[in-house]
Amino acid sequence: MMMAHHGATAAHPGHSRHRPLSQRVIIESLLTTLMLAGALWALLTFAFDSPGYGEEDHFVTYGINSAADPVQKQSSVFHSTFGTSSGAEVSLFSDMAYSVSAKVESVTAYDDVMGEFMTYDLLLAWGELADADVDSKLTWEQSDRRGTVSGSLEATGRDIDAAYVISHVSNSHVIAADNNIAAALATIKAGDVVRIEGRLVDIRMIDGNQLYTVASSKSRTDQGDGACEIILVERVRINEQTWG
Repeated sequence: MMMAHHGATAAHPGHSRHRPLSQRVIIESLLTTLMLAGALWALLTFAFDSPGYGEEDHFVTYGINSAADPVQKQSSVFHSTFGTSSGAEVSLFSDMAYSVSAKVESVTAYDDVMGEFMTYDLLLAWGELADADVDSKLTWEQSDRRGTVSGSLEATGRDIDAAYVISHVSNSHVIAADNNIAAALATIKAGDVVRIEGRLVDIRMIDGNQLYTVASSKSRTDQGDGACEIILVERVRINEQTWG
């Protein structure tokens, strides 16, 4: 993940000069008015932020709360084996249940060696990064089964650092548990809000005399090779519609 930081330029202090008394009075009266307006705005803001009007309300779309962190839980051991049209044998292994509610920032389809059953990568964002005022100021890209986020954090106007970005973004490889889920995943596009439920899986694939193994990340704070979540999707909600 590459984050570009642009430093702020310090302003040069201006030259002070005395103002006529009448002008000072007018300015001081204006400042008093602005201070009173500020105090009134603070009271109104407090009223709207009181219990019953949560700060996360604007993240809830189609009943999906993209402000929430993903949930990862130990589960019973899961093992599934299937074949591909090319004759390869694929085995999935898991002992970890996983669910994530997020905004889709980018979608890419792949036709690589695992593309038949793991066709799509979803670049997902949650928390403050799912806010339109934040994600619109960053650049989201995918290639070669990797996802990158770039841009100026200062431009977001939020107190967000690179560590926060890393822990609130995932380039997820998704595998459909059945044909119904596969059809749903094929409809996902950037800008959608999704809730994905399933398992984090490790893959073992034998294709002729070639052996391929890929392990899912089980941490939200890693980056680089091996940091992508591999999700066997058993249930998915895309905006207002649910499959599985």
